[in-house]
Amino acid sequence: DDAEYQVWDLPYIPRWLVVLMFLGIFFLLTAPFVRQRCKVKAGLSKQVRRRRGLIKMVMALMILSPVFATAGAILTMSEVFVFLGPLSVGIAYFTVPCLVLYSKPMRVRWQEGQMYWVDGFSSEFLSSLNQDRRTEPTAVPTT
Repeated sequence: DDAEYQVWDLPYIPRWLVVLMFLGIFFLLTAPFVRQRCKVKAGLSKQVRRRRGLIKMVMALMILSPVFATAGAILTMSEVFVFLGPLSVGIAYFTVPCLVLYSKPMRVRWQEGQMYWVDGFSSEFLSSLNQDRRTEPTAVPTT
């Protein structure tokens, strides 16, 4: 439905920076300054919106897992939580860059000049691009 379409401002983050984002928080903070943007008009089905909401909720819980492990260790005085504490910190550490990288439903995989290669579109949407091409552009590249 046309009412469900919105303009997505998709970042292109170079692969070298994606790798560095997992190595330290400094590189996670520098990502907004090195990436380029691509604007795309697209819509999401209810199923995709629901699945994305669930995934974001699980990732948020994984980021908060050190708090849960600490609270569990204090409340139960169990030795199991001694192992779960550092494990949950490691999980949270790697979940934060994943949340940044997959915060949008589509992802720019490659950029060359004013051309962008984008993942995350259904085959139905891609086939509709040929029909809509005569009326208005569906992707507006920006620098």
